[in-house]
Amino acid sequence: MEQKEEKNISLEYEITVTDKQGKEVYKSGKQASKSYVKQFMQIMKAQMGGSNVPDVKDTAGTLRFVSRDNYRADAPDGDDRWGIQVGAGDTPVTNDDYALDDKILHGSDAGKLQYGAMAFYDIVEESGYVKFTMSRTFFNGSGASIDVKEIGLVSHTDDYYYLVVRDVLASPVTVNAGNTLTVQYTLKTTA
Repeated sequence: MEQKEEKNISLEYEITVTDKQGKEVYKSGKQASKSYVKQFMQIMKAQMGGSNVPDVKDTAGTLRFVSRDNYRADAPDGDDRWGIQVGAGDTPVTNDDYALDDKILHGSDAGKLQYGAMAFYDIVEESGYVKFTMSRTFFNGSGASIDVKEIGLVSHTDDYYYLVVRDVLASPVTVNAGNTLTVQYTLKTTA
């Protein structure tokens, strides 16, 4: 008899768009993230194993040593180098991805979104899961609509940036001028 394998760690995302008055105009519902990339495991090994890990590609494609110290994703307001990022690319995800396919940069010029600060919420226990959520807002002050097709999470360590999760959305999310996009990732574990 075949036994169903149960996950004990999972990641899901949810995307919301609100208009200028704060009214919700789009909500994706919770979607399973299937896209941890190789750098996630390399960084986890460095953190848990207490030793440096060689040959980890940063978001510029340069091979680096990752130290066992300082694995962070708490990017401040306006910093698009790390934390949750959004992009316009739709190339399928691979284990070797090290950056978003076409990252949307921070700003108010054409094709740019204004990156808010990362937010982290308390750890919650419910229905046999332990979970925590992180989110980031993106304001469209560009004057034109922008389509978001990919999202990801980038960590910061040793003054370099490493993509650890990348998801291509099932369909693009349009962020009209003056609207705010919120991307939320929730990490869940079970015993």
